[in-house]
Amino acid sequence: MDPLVSVVITTWNRKEDLRGTLLQLKNQDYNNLEIIVVDNNSNDGTRGLLEEGFKEVRSIFLPENLGVEGTNIGMKEARGEHILLLDNDSFPKEDAIVKMVRVFKSDPKIGIVAFNIRSPIYRREDKEYTVQDPQSAYGFSGGGAGIRRTILEEVGYFPKEFFLYLCEQDLSLRVLNAGYEIVHYPDIIAYHRTSGVSRARREIAYYYTRNLVWILLKYYPFNRLSPKMIELIYMVFYASLEQRTFVYLKALLDALKGSGKILSSRVKIKEEVLRRVRIPTRLVFTHYR
Repeated sequence: MDPLVSVVITTWNRKEDLRGTLLQLKNQDYNNLEIIVVDNNSNDGTRGLLEEGFKEVRSIFLPENLGVEGTNIGMKEARGEHILLLDNDSFPKEDAIVKMVRVFKSDPKIGIVAFNIRSPIYRREDKEYTVQDPQSAYGFSGGGAGIRRTILEEVGYFPKEFFLYLCEQDLSLRVLNAGYEIVHYPDIIAYHRTSGVSRARREIAYYYTRNLVWILLKYYPFNRLSPKMIELIYMVFYASLEQRTFVYLKALLDALKGSGKILSSRVKIKEEVLRRVRIPTRLVFTHYR
């Protein structure tokens, strides 16, 4: 029998996006699925949608918005051998889960299967897509990725203090440091729709900046940390002046205020992992534009 796969989706106030994703999951070639939706206290009718229209889904309703901790709760509830992470506005191609399970069976050192995230507008052209070889990766997108559940039990889950953004990068560092591989498969496809419910650019810029500081403090050896922090602080002030916003400065100050807890959980990262990983420092400062 095929191993159970747990699909974990965390949602907040995107009822119609979630409806589309759950309907698409009914079309999967893989049948041994449990679907877990964690609702971060939505107020747009998401609860009614799940209770009335998708009773087969394991729904977890949180009393407040816990951000990425909601995903952790869903993954800890998962019974599957493998976990498939999706956004509320993304869904896998029909054969994606079959291929994902096949990869996990082929190599026990593959800890995370990173899907090829594509726009649905290219869906009709998939048969013409030139398949490239799988590539070792240093990160993944929560909009489409398979994770061995046992690895989460070994290295831990997403950092709940991050709340949003760069959580995947944090987990990726621990997975690679434990000796597992993250592999991107161009032929394992997930589609990511453009949601009609957008998030505030200020919020995105804030969490990306704050969490980037925390990643550096948590993982970088002290001999590399100083030049990285100097570069980051320079970019905070430059972007603040250029974009005429205080959001980056607020994020930096809040990161430093919370640095005590982060420093107490520092992880010694292997040199070969640090050589492979590229933290997207400059990308952080494009989200407020």
